[in-house]
Amino acid sequence: MESLLANRPLMYSLLVSAAAVVTLASGFFPDVMTQFQLVEFDADVSRTSFRFTSAVNSVSCAHYLHDVK
Repeated sequence: MESLLANRPLMYSLLVSAAAVVTLASGFFPDVMTQFQLVEFDADVSRTSFRFTSAVNSVSCAHYLHDVK
């Protein structure tokens, strides 16, 4: 199995997908959210918890991938 650094197309597609999810969930583009019929977060607490959960998930995945090597 190739690493992500060796398989550039897979790495780029994962990065673009992750960026799209964060952008849509953060509400940066309300017009796009309306087009996809997504519901906006009502309070800043929801956005803060989303960002915190995403950060913890990213760090834990990076830690796991570092340990696997």
